[in-house]
Amino acid sequence: MRSLRRSRGSIPAPVDAAEWVATEFYRRGLRLVGTVGVAFLASGCVSKGYLDTLQPREGAMPVDISISTCIDRTRTRDRDLGGGVTAALREQLSEAPEFVIRDQARFRLFCEVTTFVEGSLAQRLARPGSGATVGQVSTMLTDTHTNADVLRARSNTTVDSSSVFTAGADQYILSEAVRDVVARLREWAAAGLRR
Repeated sequence: MRSLRRSRGSIPAPVDAAEWVATEFYRRGLRLVGTVGVAFLASGCVSKGYLDTLQPREGAMPVDISISTCIDRTRTRDRDLGGGVTAALREQLSEAPEFVIRDQARFRLFCEVTTFVEGSLAQRLARPGSGATVGQVSTMLTDTHTNADVLRARSNTTVDSSSVFTAGADQYILSEAVRDVVARLREWAAAGLRR
């Protein structure tokens, strides 16, 4: 059987056309279901991120960075918010190609959990507009060679939707805020390449 031509190349022969069509529909269908599912689950979570660049980035990529333990300014009991945010920052920055985490790095990232409101799905369902879950993470990047502040990034993330899919928002709200802060840090790192 001859190969079927596609825009990105060809499918190796022999292949049954009916099998190929079924596989393509299955693969694309799963991609659509996954995209719709993520959008559905993320509905109700809004992040507002801020980036204040005090000094433009210079130098090669990746950027050497060390992470200080995050301080919990909320005085939340029974939870280690600072430790959780520090772990989330380490995980997400280690996955970002723009950064390399080292103990003795040129840049040091300081972090604070400045706001945390647990919220309540029951309140959101009973009275829309109330019971919002809120998390805010603020960071400051400092150049260890000059002791100068390089940038400040902050994310205020809120879940105020009354969708049942927002249950447990207090468990992921700070991770979403960290994701937004990391996006701001990546913007700064990439901006240094465009100069």
